[in-house]
Amino acid sequence: MKLYLQTKGQCLLYATAMVLEEDPLKLVIEVGHDGEHGYHIQEMQQLMYRRGMFFAPIEPAPIIEHNGHYYPIKADNPRFILLQTEGILVGESHAVAYKGVKVYDPNGHITEVSEFAIKTIWVKCNISLHV
Repeated sequence: MKLYLQTKGQCLLYATAMVLEEDPLKLVIEVGHDGEHGYHIQEMQQLMYRRGMFFAPIEPAPIIEHNGHYYPIKADNPRFILLQTEGILVGESHAVAYKGVKVYDPNGHITEVSEFAIKTIWVKCNISLHV
């Protein structure tokens, strides 16, 4: 995976560009705006779908809310999932690309997954359409 350095707050688009191994400026043109107010994951899904792929969301610590009570559910350790996949990690206000346990941060550095506070994992998947 190639590290792309964002020039302004376009982390979600740049993370997608790293996963797709495509020029982020071409993706800006394809999306149709420069992300002045940010990007939505659905815009990234559209980029992926046009290429025969999609992002599948995985919560690292899923819970069920019922009548104001919160119940954690048993789920596989997300590190196990990360070891075998690539995609995007979304934190509280930042997105990065990952491949295995390596994080590719569009702010310009490569680190380990353990150094990123993960809110949602978006795993890259291929689409197999049967029409």
